[in-house]
Amino acid sequence: GVFAVFATGQIVAFDHQGNRRWTSQLPDFEILYGYASSPLLAGNTLVLQHDTEKQQTILALDTTTGKTLWKTSRPSATSWSSPSLLVPPEGTPVLFTAGNAKAEAFDLNTGRQLWENECLGGEVATSAFPDLGLFFFANSGAVAAAFEPLSPTPRWQNHNVPMPDVASPVVAQNTMY
Repeated sequence: GVFAVFATGQIVAFDHQGNRRWTSQLPDFEILYGYASSPLLAGNTLVLQHDTEKQQTILALDTTTGKTLWKTSRPSATSWSSPSLLVPPEGTPVLFTAGNAKAEAFDLNTGRQLWENECLGGEVATSAFPDLGLFFFANSGAVAAAFEPLSPTPRWQNHNVPMPDVASPVVAQNTMY
């Protein structure tokens, strides 16, 4: 299928023939600059990071029906980042989210928070890049770092490099750009 979320908070799912399968609506859509988080497709689960002025939520929807599988509210702040996913050797898929103030990890299957690290700052708009078994992250006003899926302590971090304001990092040939 094809899944999209719009600036109005409407979520839509279409099949490959263009037939609408389902629609849903995110609540409370007051957010400075507008909504910019992209949905994450993980098998039969569609994950949304919904960080607005009033509430910050990670939401998982069934891709077939649009029904909520789980919803995890968390104290954070407005952000425009998108969730990322890694499956560590231990086998439990891990979601990484970046919000204003915190990097966090969640169990994809349950929405249970695995860890948090208050190492971020600024208006977080970039998203982590999963590669080499790590989540790579950099954002202006925050930190450049590589996070392990199951540990809140970064494998490495650097506060002394110019970092992107809205462009997310990528990793190629063991180098983060």
